[in-house]
This record gives sequence, structure tokens and C-alpha cells, in this order.
Amino acid sequence: MKKHIVLDFDETICDTKGFNSETCYESIRKYFPEVKREEVYELQHLVRGRTLVDIYAYIIKNACNVEVEEAFVVNLVNESMEYQRNNIHKAPLFEGIKLFLEKISKSGKYVSLVTNRDKETLDKILKHHDIGHYFDNIISCVDLQRLKPDPTAFDLVMKRDEELNRGIERSNYIYIGDSEVDKKFAQNAGIDYLIIDQYVNDFLIFQNITHIFA
Repeated sequence: MKKHIVLDFDETICDTKGFNSETCYESIRKYFPEVKREEVYELQHLVRGRTLVDIYAYIIKNACNVEVEEAFVVNLVNESMEYQRNNIHKAPLFEGIKLFLEKISKSGKYVSLVTNRDKETLDKILKHHDIGHYFDNIISCVDLQRLKPDPTAFDLVMKRDEELNRGIERSNYIYIGDSEVDKKFAQNAGIDYLIIDQYVNDFLIFQNITHIFA
């Protein structure tokens, strides 16, 4: 039985697929009004899991046929994050995640959150849904400047467990995510993983797997 469950955030526990697509489209449309919504959504899906700067640059290049400076893209990403911080109500949790977190906590196991989302936006969403207190660690790989699939964030999780003398072996960790980047992250960290797709499972995955981990 796993003793420490490490979770991804976007499209794993929080339904941000539409929210992220809308944010991306509206941010790019501000500077490129002819861009098509459907094309932005499609291109974004193709590069999911990459950094926002990479995603936005890729979409602008392929949907708008424009090469832009990195500084422009960074500014665009910052604007998009501000948009999200002002609209966090558009990022609902998936069904069953609160019960999952509650049961894991009550069972004496640990849950951590490791994500490529920025900490400021993440904290606002967690506070909005009142779930931040369930997590033993909340790590933004963006703020850490070691983006997944770099395993540095997991090393920090394991180090904290060691400092608290929890006696958790590497084989007793599992990472739950939704993308190829998440799979590579877990492989680089040397831990087991579960890659899920909420959108082909009626958004009920955590309802269906709670009994396995708790």
C-alpha cells in the first residue's frame, strides 16, 4: 500500500481544461484578433504539459504565422495568469477529489501537490476550494525553476519525509497525473505512477479509486 500520494493539479484534480483554453485564446486574441478559437484549442492540446511560454509561442507561430520575441511571450503569459487569478471560479474541482483527500488524510497517509502551475494562482484556487490544508507539500515547479519532468520537486518531497523520520521508501510513493510529462516526471523520480484521463472517464476517477489508496 502506498504511503505518500503525490498529485498533479491541472486536469488531474482540477478541471482547468476549458479555463486554460479560454485564457489562452483571449490572451492571444488581444494582440492577434484574427486568431481562431478552435485552432488555439487544438494547438494547445497538442503541446499540453509544456511550459506556458513554450505553449503560447507555439500557438502564435502556428495559428498566427508570426515569430515573436520571448519577452513578448513572457509578458503575454503574465497577463494570462492575472486573468486566471481574477476568474478562479471557472476552475472547478473534479467530482470526488475532496472526499479522496479527506479519506487519505484520515488514513494516516500523506498527500503532496507538484505542479507546473505558478504558486500565486495555485494558492488562490486552493483557497477558493478550501483544500490547501490537505497537502503535506505544495510545490510549484515554476517557482522552483525546475519544471517537470525534472524530478527536483519530488526530491524535496522525499527529503522532507526523511527529515521528519517517516521511514517512507521510494517504492511507497506514487504520482498521479494526466500527461506524458507527468509520466516522465515519475520515471525520472524513480517512483510508480498512474496516468489518468478525467475526460474519458466521466470525471469520476477519484470516486472510483479512493478505496484503493485509503
